[in-house]
Amino acid sequence: MTDRYRPRTPGRYRSVKLPGGNSAEALIDAVAGSMDRPEALLLGRYDTTGRLRLVDRTVR
Repeated sequence: MTDRYRPRTPGRYRSVKLPGGNSAEALIDAVAGSMDRPEALLLGRYDTTGRLRLVDRTVR
């Protein structure tokens, strides 16, 4: 976490660094809204039977 804090600029996305914790890989399963102005991304992971399951979604 070496980046300096920058406030959110309306209409622009940015990444956020979070300290420590567990991480996991996920697939972007679907996009809510249009591809030009997505409202949310739906994230999925494969379960032990090989089915893709919804695990979370992004929020704006």
